[in-house]
Amino acid sequence: MFKVGILGSENSHALAFAQLANLPNPETGEYRYPDMRITAICGCDDTPEHAEETARQGNIEKLVSDPMELVGEVDAIMIDYRDGKFHIRDVMPFIEKGLPVWIDKPITASKEDRDTLRRALESNGNLFTGGSSFPYNYEVITAKNAVKNKAMGEVLGGSVNFPGDFESPYSGIFFYGPHLVTIVMEVFGYNVQSVSVQKVSPQNAAISFRYADKLVTGHFNSCPDHCITVFGSKSVYRKDIDMTLLYALELDAFVKMLRDKKMPLPFDELFKHVDVLDAIRRSDEQNGAEIPV
Repeated sequence: MFKVGILGSENSHALAFAQLANLPNPETGEYRYPDMRITAICGCDDTPEHAEETARQGNIEKLVSDPMELVGEVDAIMIDYRDGKFHIRDVMPFIEKGLPVWIDKPITASKEDRDTLRRALESNGNLFTGGSSFPYNYEVITAKNAVKNKAMGEVLGGSVNFPGDFESPYSGIFFYGPHLVTIVMEVFGYNVQSVSVQKVSPQNAAISFRYADKLVTGHFNSCPDHCITVFGSKSVYRKDIDMTLLYALELDAFVKMLRDKKMPLPFDELFKHVDVLDAIRRSDEQNGAEIPV
């Protein structure tokens, strides 16, 4: 049985993951993961009351206030702080022990932290995954395959919309921005050359993603519906995004990594959103200048 610990209880992801892992299906009585339980959680980023409620509703046996109390108690660790600037603060003791690691989006909120984390993971040989859950989303996968197979002909460009907030208290655009950036790169490719920002308000902006052979526009907005559009030489491809199963698909990938001892995504793809978001941040600060990635 894999015993997994979570650092951070403020984020809604912590409870969602705990309920998926620790509560049996009410109809069948079976657990989604017979070989994995989330056994401990650290609420150091949270109010004591909410941390206790998360542990209770998620059927998590152990609640602690100091991350170091989980060292030696779990077989893998999940970092779930809302603010990405804290994501590597407490993870190093677990990395040094060689534990598998999952870190929520953004994996880090700076390129400096990204470099520190990657060096530690590669030096210790940890299994690692995390970031946005959208690489596992059905609509993203089908759109990616349509682009790869040129179902709409040669790809001329495209568009994706998803919420984002340049003034989020959780490291600005790094908080929710990874989702849109990851969708764009999964569908159109990770070889983004540059970005530029046009902004109406902190939560209503358009980002041009320049590739060698196409332009893709990402729209940060509060529209409740999210979609992927691909403009091709033969037709337009459009896919609405269903987010219903995202938590489950993301956790499935993590558990599969524990079982198979194989990372579901390569380091370069896992960390790329940090570079792109950093360029987006700098473009915004420079009044929409085109910034190389």
